[in-house]
Amino acid sequence: MLLVMNSRNSSNLSTRRNNSQLTLGQKLLKLIGMIVIMLFLTTGLAACGSNQAKSQKDKASSDSSVTSRTKSSNAYQNLTKSKAKQVKKADDAVSKSVHVAIVVKKNSDKKVNNPTIRAIKSIKEIKGTDKNTKLIRKSYMAIVGVVKSPSLINMQTARSYIGQVNDSLLAKKMNNKYKKKMARIVAANTSMDESEVLNKTKPLSNKKLKAAQEKAEQEKLASSQNTNQTNSPQANSSTASSAQPTTAQEMNFSQIQQGDYESLLGTWQEAAVSVNRQDGTGSHWDVPQGDTLTVSKDKLVNGTLSLQGNILNDGTNNNDVVFSQTNGYLTAGLADESVAINYSIYFYPKGISMSDFDKNIPTTVDNSKNRIIIWTSNNSYTEVFQSTTN
Repeated sequence: MLLVMNSRNSSNLSTRRNNSQLTLGQKLLKLIGMIVIMLFLTTGLAACGSNQAKSQKDKASSDSSVTSRTKSSNAYQNLTKSKAKQVKKADDAVSKSVHVAIVVKKNSDKKVNNPTIRAIKSIKEIKGTDKNTKLIRKSYMAIVGVVKSPSLINMQTARSYIGQVNDSLLAKKMNNKYKKKMARIVAANTSMDESEVLNKTKPLSNKKLKAAQEKAEQEKLASSQNTNQTNSPQANSSTASSAQPTTAQEMNFSQIQQGDYESLLGTWQEAAVSVNRQDGTGSHWDVPQGDTLTVSKDKLVNGTLSLQGNILNDGTNNNDVVFSQTNGYLTAGLADESVAINYSIYFYPKGISMSDFDKNIPTTVDNSKNRIIIWTSNNSYTEVFQSTTN
């Protein structure tokens, strides 16, 4: 009986040991399983967090890129709301003028005058006397100058003025929008291709631009003189006769715009006047009234009116002047046309018709002479002076 009891005790002890070992194994397996699950969860959460962070970063980068593109695409954002509206209107008008000029080359029966006139009017409506606004006006006027008179120097002038605009966003827009179009217009009127035109019209500093303008003016003058000599009845006369010096003097537009009136020196005589008497019949030409125009090397004087450099004094106020060159003549107009009384001065070299100014110019005005026209909005009073010496 004792043997049986010992045998049972031994069996129970073995069973408890097996149960103990089984429980320990289960615990170990459970622990390992939990560790695996925790590792899995940790890795998954880390990956999820990384993807979320990347997604947020990409979104932020995308938003920043969109904002940057939006910011850079708004070329007028540095301007006041009213000025931005004025500049955009001018840009639209100039763009149409440029487009029509390109089309006109293919369809010679179409007219470019009206879009160009509207463009000039819109440019003059850009108000302001600060340096940047003046440069914006000058740049757009110069672009129109390329439309009216396609040449390398006119395009180089436009590109140089655009490069000087302080507002980099607007300058970049103008350059990108008009550079190739101007090159296309100039190339269509010369024997050069567009790439050559672009290479020869790179922007210059004011000093270098002035020198380039003077050189172009001299070349134009020399070409004009050669043409006149070739077409002259005396072209085949003796060498001694053809070598006689001439007192005729050409208007130098480049010098005039810089305030140097040496090419205008001499005697000027009033040839005709026009006035609107406010009687409902418009302006009418009349006989000269005996007014005078005095020219010195650095100043033009007509009564109380004077022009000196880019300043026109009306006897009371100094007014900034903007120059534009079209159809062979030069215009000096007020930068701010919102003044009570407006003024313009026109410089017509000999041989250039005044039909753009008026279709009914009186016969007392001689197109073979240099002429200066002074106009005021006060009753549209107009005086035509012509040189008696050149």
